[in-house]
Amino acid sequence: MTGPLNGTKTLALNLALTDLLLLAALVLGAALFWRAQRIRETALRVTRRHCEREEVLLLDQTVGLRRLRLRRDHGGRLRLWRLYEFEFTVTGGERYKGETEMLGERVQRVVLPPHRFTREPDQLH
Repeated sequence: MTGPLNGTKTLALNLALTDLLLLAALVLGAALFWRAQRIRETALRVTRRHCEREEVLLLDQTVGLRRLRLRRDHGGRLRLWRLYEFEFTVTGGERYKGETEMLGERVQRVVLPPHRFTREPDQLH
């Protein structure tokens, strides 16, 4: 009775442990995905504000992840460095590619390459 019963209990315990590990992996994956989405939303919000301030139009209302690396912050801690790419226009006829750089959850910079700009005609008074 000891042999088969212990074998069955061990098998049941292993399956339960495997299920718990699988569940933990799924929860961890979901948490990482949620955090990455939150960081992307931060990059998009900052990019929108920057485009408004520079009087250019953000196209497609989105940013796309272009690069992902490990880098150290000013405190020496390892963080994920993300480079997001976006497109914008000034005249409506040409598309330019800009970049938003993030280190961890902080925006490092938003870069707009040289581009045309429209100048409002002088108003006569």
